[in-house]
Amino acid sequence: MTDSVNIFISIINLFSLLIGGSAIAIIFKFARTNSSAYLNYYFLFLIFGVISGFCDWIVFNWVLLLVPGMSPAAADWVYHIFWDLIGFPSALISVYFLIRTINHMLDINYSSLNKWITVSLVMVIVMLSYTSLYFRLQETESILSSFLWMIFFYLLPLVQLSYLAFTYYRSIKLRNKNSPVGKFILILFFTFFFWYLLSLAPIKFGLWRHLIIFTYYLALFLPTIYLYFFFNSRNSESNPIISNIADPEDVFVQYKFTNREKELVLLLLAGKSNKEISDGLYISIQTVKNYISKIYKRLGIKNRVELVNLIHRNRGSSE
Repeated sequence: MTDSVNIFISIINLFSLLIGGSAIAIIFKFARTNSSAYLNYYFLFLIFGVISGFCDWIVFNWVLLLVPGMSPAAADWVYHIFWDLIGFPSALISVYFLIRTINHMLDINYSSLNKWITVSLVMVIVMLSYTSLYFRLQETESILSSFLWMIFFYLLPLVQLSYLAFTYYRSIKLRNKNSPVGKFILILFFTFFFWYLLSLAPIKFGLWRHLIIFTYYLALFLPTIYLYFFFNSRNSESNPIISNIADPEDVFVQYKFTNREKELVLLLLAGKSNKEISDGLYISIQTVKNYISKIYKRLGIKNRVELVNLIHRNRGSSE
Protein backbone atom coordinates (compact mmCIF):
# COMPACT_ATOMS: atom_id res chain seq x y z
CA MET A 1 0.00 0.00 0.00
CA THR A 2 1.18 3.55 -0.68
CA ASP A 3 1.86 6.01 2.11
CA SER A 4 -1.20 8.09 1.13
CA VAL A 5 -3.46 5.04 1.43
CA ASN A 6 -1.90 4.16 4.79
CA ILE A 7 -2.52 7.68 6.06
CA PHE A 8 -6.14 7.59 4.88
CA ILE A 9 -6.65 4.23 6.57
CA SER A 10 -5.11 5.60 9.77
CA ILE A 11 -7.56 8.51 9.71
CA ILE A 12 -10.43 6.00 9.43
CA ASN A 13 -8.94 4.03 12.33
CA LEU A 14 -8.60 7.18 14.43
CA PHE A 15 -12.20 8.15 13.72
CA SER A 16 -13.29 4.62 14.67
CA LEU A 17 -11.46 4.88 17.99
CA LEU A 18 -13.00 8.30 18.63
CA ILE A 19 -16.45 6.79 18.14
CA GLY A 20 -15.60 3.95 20.53
CA GLY A 21 -14.13 6.37 23.07
CA SER A 22 -17.23 8.57 22.82
CA ALA A 23 -19.45 5.57 23.59
CA ILE A 24 -17.36 4.80 26.69
CA ALA A 25 -17.51 8.45 27.83
CA ILE A 26 -21.29 8.60 27.33
CA ILE A 27 -21.93 5.50 29.44
CA PHE A 28 -19.42 6.62 32.07
CA LYS A 29 -21.35 9.88 32.43
CA PHE A 30 -24.68 8.02 32.49
CA ALA A 31 -23.45 5.53 35.10
CA ARG A 32 -22.36 8.34 37.44
CA THR A 33 -25.95 9.58 37.68
CA ASN A 34 -27.61 6.15 37.70
CA SER A 35 -26.86 3.28 40.06
CA SER A 36 -28.17 0.49 37.80
CA ALA A 37 -25.73 -2.41 37.64
CA TYR A 38 -26.41 -3.01 33.94
CA LEU A 39 -24.63 0.28 33.15
CA ASN A 40 -21.47 -0.96 34.86
CA TYR A 41 -21.59 -4.19 32.85
CA TYR A 42 -22.24 -2.29 29.62
CA PHE A 43 -19.38 0.09 30.42
CA LEU A 44 -17.00 -2.89 30.71
CA PHE A 45 -18.45 -4.38 27.52
CA LEU A 46 -17.57 -1.17 25.66
CA ILE A 47 -14.05 -0.93 27.11
CA PHE A 48 -13.10 -4.47 26.14
CA GLY A 49 -14.89 -4.12 22.81
CA VAL A 50 -12.89 -0.99 21.93
CA ILE A 51 -9.63 -2.69 22.96
CA SER A 52 -10.48 -5.73 20.83
CA GLY A 53 -11.22 -3.56 17.81
CA PHE A 54 -7.96 -1.66 18.25
CA CYS A 55 -5.99 -4.93 18.18
CA ASP A 56 -7.82 -6.10 15.05
CA TRP A 57 -5.66 -4.69 12.21
CA ILE A 58 -5.53 -1.12 13.54
CA VAL A 59 -2.30 -2.02 15.32
CA PHE A 60 -1.00 -3.58 12.09
CA ASN A 61 -1.63 -0.43 10.07
CA TRP A 62 -0.31 2.01 12.68
CA VAL A 63 2.91 0.03 13.13
CA LEU A 64 3.45 0.14 9.36
CA LEU A 65 2.80 3.87 9.30
CA LEU A 66 4.70 4.98 12.41
CA VAL A 67 7.76 2.69 12.45
CA PRO A 68 10.25 3.60 9.70
CA GLY A 69 11.38 0.64 7.62
CA MET A 70 8.82 -1.76 9.10
CA SER A 71 8.00 -4.52 6.63
CA PRO A 72 4.48 -6.02 6.35
CA ALA A 73 5.82 -9.36 7.63
CA ALA A 74 7.32 -7.73 10.74
CA ALA A 75 4.13 -5.69 11.30
CA ASP A 76 2.17 -8.93 11.09
CA TRP A 77 4.29 -10.35 13.93
CA VAL A 78 3.55 -7.27 16.06
CA TYR A 79 -0.13 -7.55 15.19
CA HIS A 80 -0.31 -11.18 16.32
CA ILE A 81 1.44 -10.36 19.61
CA PHE A 82 -1.19 -7.69 20.34
CA TRP A 83 -4.07 -9.83 19.08
CA ASP A 84 -3.19 -13.11 20.83
CA LEU A 85 -2.25 -11.45 24.13
CA ILE A 86 -4.86 -8.68 24.33
CA GLY A 87 -7.28 -8.50 21.40
CA PHE A 88 -8.76 -11.98 21.37
CA PRO A 89 -9.15 -12.22 25.19
CA SER A 90 -10.80 -8.77 25.14
CA ALA A 91 -13.27 -9.96 22.50
CA LEU A 92 -14.26 -12.90 24.70
CA ILE A 93 -14.59 -10.74 27.82
CA SER A 94 -16.66 -8.11 25.99
CA VAL A 95 -19.23 -10.73 24.96
CA TYR A 96 -19.34 -11.97 28.56
CA PHE A 97 -20.15 -8.49 29.87
CA LEU A 98 -22.74 -7.95 27.14
CA ILE A 99 -24.51 -11.09 28.36
CA ARG A 100 -24.33 -9.79 31.94
CA THR A 101 -25.81 -6.48 30.76
CA ILE A 102 -28.82 -8.05 29.06
CA ASN A 103 -29.33 -10.52 31.91
CA HIS A 104 -29.61 -7.69 34.40
CA MET A 105 -31.91 -5.62 32.20
CA LEU A 106 -34.30 -8.55 31.79
CA ASP A 107 -33.75 -9.78 35.34
CA ILE A 108 -32.52 -13.17 34.09
CA ASN A 109 -30.94 -15.14 36.90
CA TYR A 110 -27.27 -15.86 36.20
CA SER A 111 -26.37 -18.48 38.77
CA SER A 112 -22.95 -18.81 40.39
CA LEU A 113 -22.47 -22.11 38.57
CA ASN A 114 -23.11 -20.50 35.19
CA LYS A 115 -20.73 -17.66 36.03
CA TRP A 116 -18.05 -20.16 37.05
CA ILE A 117 -18.51 -22.21 33.88
CA THR A 118 -18.44 -19.12 31.64
CA VAL A 119 -15.38 -17.59 33.29
CA SER A 120 -13.56 -20.95 33.24
CA LEU A 121 -14.32 -21.39 29.54
CA VAL A 122 -13.03 -17.90 28.77
CA MET A 123 -9.84 -18.56 30.75
CA VAL A 124 -9.23 -21.85 28.92
CA ILE A 125 -9.58 -20.15 25.52
CA VAL A 126 -7.31 -17.30 26.64
CA MET A 127 -4.63 -19.79 27.69
CA LEU A 128 -4.96 -21.49 24.30
CA SER A 129 -4.46 -18.09 22.67
CA TYR A 130 -1.27 -17.54 24.66
CA THR A 131 -0.08 -21.04 23.75
CA SER A 132 -0.76 -20.32 20.08
CA LEU A 133 1.38 -17.18 20.30
CA TYR A 134 4.21 -19.22 21.85
CA PHE A 135 4.17 -21.65 18.90
CA ARG A 136 4.04 -18.72 16.49
CA LEU A 137 7.10 -17.11 18.09
CA GLN A 138 8.88 -20.47 17.89
CA GLU A 139 7.96 -20.57 14.18
CA THR A 140 6.29 -23.92 14.74
CA GLU A 141 3.18 -24.93 12.82
CA SER A 142 0.18 -25.23 15.11
CA ILE A 143 -3.46 -26.04 14.48
CA LEU A 144 -4.29 -23.86 17.48
CA SER A 145 -4.19 -20.69 15.41
CA SER A 146 -6.76 -22.01 12.95
CA PHE A 147 -8.91 -23.34 15.77
CA LEU A 148 -8.88 -20.02 17.66
CA TRP A 149 -9.55 -18.09 14.46
CA MET A 150 -12.64 -20.22 13.86
CA ILE A 151 -13.81 -19.47 17.42
CA PHE A 152 -13.39 -15.72 16.91
CA PHE A 153 -14.59 -15.52 13.34
CA TYR A 154 -17.52 -17.96 13.43
CA LEU A 155 -18.44 -19.21 16.91
CA LEU A 156 -18.21 -16.02 18.95
CA PRO A 157 -20.39 -13.88 16.62
CA LEU A 158 -22.94 -16.68 16.34
CA VAL A 159 -23.11 -17.03 20.12
CA GLN A 160 -23.55 -13.27 20.51
CA LEU A 161 -26.21 -12.96 17.80
CA SER A 162 -28.07 -16.05 19.01
CA TYR A 163 -28.14 -14.72 22.55
CA LEU A 164 -29.42 -11.33 21.39
CA ALA A 165 -32.15 -13.01 19.33
CA PHE A 166 -33.17 -15.17 22.29
CA THR A 167 -33.28 -12.27 24.74
CA TYR A 168 -35.23 -10.12 22.28
CA TYR A 169 -37.85 -12.87 22.07
CA ARG A 170 -37.86 -13.08 25.86
CA SER A 171 -38.28 -9.31 26.21
CA ILE A 172 -41.36 -9.48 23.97
CA LYS A 173 -42.85 -12.25 26.13
CA LEU A 174 -42.15 -10.32 29.33
CA ARG A 175 -43.35 -6.96 28.03
CA ASN A 176 -44.25 -6.21 24.41
CA LYS A 177 -42.60 -5.51 21.08
CA ASN A 178 -42.34 -1.79 21.94
CA SER A 179 -40.38 -2.45 25.11
CA PRO A 180 -37.35 -0.10 25.32
CA VAL A 181 -35.17 -3.01 26.39
CA GLY A 182 -36.38 -5.00 23.40
CA LYS A 183 -35.56 -2.12 21.05
CA PHE A 184 -32.12 -1.78 22.61
CA ILE A 185 -31.45 -5.49 22.08
CA LEU A 186 -32.77 -5.26 18.52
CA ILE A 187 -30.40 -2.39 17.70
CA LEU A 188 -27.52 -4.41 19.13
CA PHE A 189 -28.54 -7.41 17.05
CA PHE A 190 -28.80 -5.62 13.71
CA THR A 191 -25.65 -3.50 14.10
CA PHE A 192 -23.56 -6.56 14.98
CA PHE A 193 -25.30 -8.64 12.33
CA PHE A 194 -24.41 -6.04 9.69
CA TRP A 195 -20.78 -5.97 10.88
CA TYR A 196 -20.64 -9.77 10.82
CA LEU A 197 -22.01 -9.95 7.26
CA LEU A 198 -19.34 -7.53 6.09
CA SER A 199 -16.70 -9.55 7.96
CA LEU A 200 -17.64 -12.61 5.91
CA ALA A 201 -16.67 -10.80 2.71
CA PRO A 202 -13.37 -12.11 1.24
CA ILE A 203 -11.43 -8.97 2.19
CA LYS A 204 -8.33 -9.25 4.34
CA PHE A 205 -6.21 -6.20 3.63
CA GLY A 206 -6.51 -2.63 2.44
CA LEU A 207 -9.06 0.13 2.78
CA TRP A 208 -12.19 -2.04 2.78
CA ARG A 209 -10.93 -4.13 5.67
CA HIS A 210 -10.66 -1.01 7.80
CA LEU A 211 -14.12 0.16 6.77
CA ILE A 212 -15.38 -3.16 8.16
CA ILE A 213 -13.62 -2.35 11.44
CA PHE A 214 -15.35 1.04 11.34
CA THR A 215 -18.74 -0.72 11.19
CA TYR A 216 -17.70 -2.69 14.31
CA TYR A 217 -17.23 0.56 16.22
CA LEU A 218 -20.58 1.79 14.92
CA ALA A 219 -22.08 -1.41 16.38
CA LEU A 220 -20.75 -0.26 19.75
CA PHE A 221 -21.77 3.38 19.31
CA LEU A 222 -25.33 3.29 17.94
CA PRO A 223 -26.89 1.16 20.74
CA THR A 224 -25.08 3.37 23.25
CA ILE A 225 -26.72 6.49 21.83
CA TYR A 226 -30.15 4.87 22.09
CA LEU A 227 -29.42 3.65 25.60
CA TYR A 228 -28.33 7.09 26.77
CA PHE A 229 -30.97 9.30 25.23
CA PHE A 230 -34.02 7.05 25.66
CA PHE A 231 -33.24 5.42 28.98
CA ASN A 232 -31.89 8.64 30.48
CA SER A 233 -35.07 10.55 29.63
CA ARG A 234 -37.19 7.74 31.06
CA ASN A 235 -35.13 7.58 34.25
CA SER A 236 -35.29 11.36 34.72
CA GLU A 237 -39.06 11.02 34.96
CA SER A 238 -39.01 8.17 37.46
CA ASN A 239 -36.03 8.88 39.69
CA PRO A 240 -37.24 8.84 43.27
CA ILE A 241 -36.89 11.88 45.49
CA ILE A 242 -36.43 10.79 49.09
CA SER A 243 -36.34 13.16 52.04
CA ASN A 244 -33.29 13.13 54.28
CA ILE A 245 -35.43 11.90 57.17
CA ALA A 246 -36.41 8.76 55.28
CA ASP A 247 -32.93 7.82 54.07
CA PRO A 248 -33.05 4.02 53.65
CA GLU A 249 -29.28 3.49 53.48
CA ASP A 250 -29.06 2.08 57.01
CA VAL A 251 -31.78 -0.45 56.20
CA PHE A 252 -29.97 -1.39 52.99
CA VAL A 253 -26.80 -2.14 54.91
CA GLN A 254 -28.50 -3.93 57.82
CA TYR A 255 -30.54 -6.27 55.61
CA LYS A 256 -27.87 -6.64 52.88
CA PHE A 257 -30.04 -5.46 49.99
CA THR A 258 -28.90 -6.12 46.42
CA ASN A 259 -28.61 -3.22 43.94
CA ARG A 260 -31.87 -4.26 42.29
CA GLU A 261 -33.67 -4.38 45.65
CA LYS A 262 -32.33 -0.92 46.50
CA GLU A 263 -33.66 0.47 43.23
CA LEU A 264 -37.05 -1.04 43.88
CA VAL A 265 -37.29 0.21 47.49
CA LEU A 266 -36.40 3.75 46.38
CA LEU A 267 -39.22 3.64 43.84
CA LEU A 268 -41.60 2.28 46.49
CA LEU A 269 -40.70 5.16 48.78
CA ALA A 270 -41.30 7.60 45.96
CA GLY A 271 -44.87 6.35 45.75
CA LYS A 272 -44.54 4.65 42.37
CA SER A 273 -47.12 2.08 41.36
CA ASN A 274 -46.14 -1.44 40.37
CA LYS A 275 -46.62 -0.46 36.71
CA GLU A 276 -44.39 2.59 37.10
CA ILE A 277 -41.75 0.51 38.86
CA SER A 278 -41.99 -2.05 36.07
CA ASP A 279 -41.42 0.70 33.49
CA GLY A 280 -38.64 2.33 35.49
CA LEU A 281 -36.64 -0.86 36.00
CA TYR A 282 -37.60 -2.51 32.67
CA ILE A 283 -38.84 -5.70 34.30
CA SER A 284 -42.24 -7.40 34.27
CA ILE A 285 -44.98 -6.48 36.76
CA GLN A 286 -44.94 -10.03 38.11
CA THR A 287 -41.22 -9.71 38.82
CA VAL A 288 -41.92 -6.45 40.66
CA LYS A 289 -44.55 -8.20 42.78
CA ASN A 290 -42.15 -11.03 43.55
CA TYR A 291 -39.48 -8.59 44.66
CA ILE A 292 -41.90 -6.62 46.84
CA SER A 293 -43.16 -9.80 48.51
CA LYS A 294 -39.58 -10.93 49.17
CA ILE A 295 -38.59 -7.54 50.61
CA TYR A 296 -41.65 -7.28 52.85
CA LYS A 297 -41.10 -10.81 54.16
CA ARG A 298 -37.45 -10.08 54.95
CA LEU A 299 -38.33 -6.87 56.78
CA GLY A 300 -41.33 -8.39 58.56
CA ILE A 301 -43.78 -5.80 57.20
CA LYS A 302 -46.95 -5.88 55.11
CA ASN A 303 -47.19 -2.63 53.14
CA ARG A 304 -45.47 0.60 52.14
CA VAL A 305 -46.63 2.51 55.18
CA GLU A 306 -44.87 0.01 57.42
CA LEU A 307 -41.81 0.27 55.16
CA VAL A 308 -41.63 4.04 55.63
CA ASN A 309 -42.18 3.69 59.39
CA LEU A 310 -39.44 1.07 59.60
CA ILE A 311 -36.98 3.36 57.83
CA HIS A 312 -37.93 6.29 60.06
CA ARG A 313 -37.43 4.18 63.19
CA ASN A 314 -34.13 2.82 61.93
CA ARG A 315 -32.97 6.33 61.04
CA GLY A 316 -33.93 7.63 64.44
CA SER A 317 -32.16 4.84 66.33
CA SER A 318 -28.95 5.36 64.33
CA GLU A 319 -28.89 9.03 65.28
